[in-house]
Amino acid sequence: MKNFKIYSSFAVAISMILFFSCTTEDDFQSQQIEAPTEGSSASGIQLLEYTNAYARGGGGSSSLLVFSDLATFTATVATLETNVEAHDDAFLALWPNKTADELHTKEQAIGFDTYKPLTDFETLYNFTNSMRKDHKVAEDDWLNKSNLIEANDPDKTFYELDKEEMTVLNNVGAVKIGNSIFKVFDGGVAEITDADLFTLNRVAYFLCDDFARETATNVVVYGGCTSTGGGNTGGGHNPPTSSCFSIERDETSWNTATRRKMKGIVKAVYSPIWGVKLKSRTKYYKKAAGIWWLHRSDLTAALDGTVDYAGDSNCGDDFLTLDETVHFNFESNKKRVKYKYGGGNYYAGQKYLVENNHLKGVHKQNANRREQYLNK
Repeated sequence: MKNFKIYSSFAVAISMILFFSCTTEDDFQSQQIEAPTEGSSASGIQLLEYTNAYARGGGGSSSLLVFSDLATFTATVATLETNVEAHDDAFLALWPNKTADELHTKEQAIGFDTYKPLTDFETLYNFTNSMRKDHKVAEDDWLNKSNLIEANDPDKTFYELDKEEMTVLNNVGAVKIGNSIFKVFDGGVAEITDADLFTLNRVAYFLCDDFARETATNVVVYGGCTSTGGGNTGGGHNPPTSSCFSIERDETSWNTATRRKMKGIVKAVYSPIWGVKLKSRTKYYKKAAGIWWLHRSDLTAALDGTVDYAGDSNCGDDFLTLDETVHFNFESNKKRVKYKYGGGNYYAGQKYLVENNHLKGVHKQNANRREQYLNK
């Protein structure tokens, strides 16, 4: 299990390698990044290559990113998110008077990639097997159909993670932070406390039920399979009150017009790597030329309702009220928009507890408004 090499880059502030200002169409097609160098760990991010004899398809080499500590990991995900928005905003700034349809045509004509900062990051660290890459293949295949089948939506298979989050995980949902390897699964996160690669290979394809039976002393499971809100596995860390939960996610799609769909995702997150937060995300899809596209429009994601914020097990005694007119994010001519509330530190014992039908995500596309309650 010690057959590995470590590569790293010099870029401490990864925002500087991805953030740029564009003035012409050609700029979007000619962005270059500096190749990673070997032997430097100044950035706090490295690539670890290892052998996985148990991988699907017959085994072979694999890799995962290594972050020096949780602060570096958290800052990296946040910076990737900022850089994606800055990259897309730079594109929009070139044509401020174009409609969403005209912008869609333009980006197809010049080959604009909304998520180029993420691929640049992967290239910088020679990270060729990110979860994001697998998600893109699955999403492209899903969209390249005459009908969108919600049950086959890859967002569900990839746990409704943000693309920035998938970028720092490998294809089995693993990342090393400090002295531990964390493995994301369909109901939470498992920590391999001694970073043993043999253990990672063994549990690489585990799901909730598998982790529920796990007894190894070097594996700590956060979350579980105790809840199935909206048909999506979630739950875990539930207090004694059966109607309350601190981890859950739900995804719903609506037809807003002929050949048009809006999708909403609402989540309660309680995780040692993602932190403690409540999230709402809105996406918009449009059918053109016989297939579907993640399309631009005026989008809003909001949260509304009440949650318990005390972090104890007495759900309902310390209500915090969220208002969709206050706790929202609106973006013009975007393909997705999200709103996050909280962002607390999991290890500080902070927690939001949610009761069934008390917290909802509100999603808008132009005048179309839809909502979904988060339930266990």
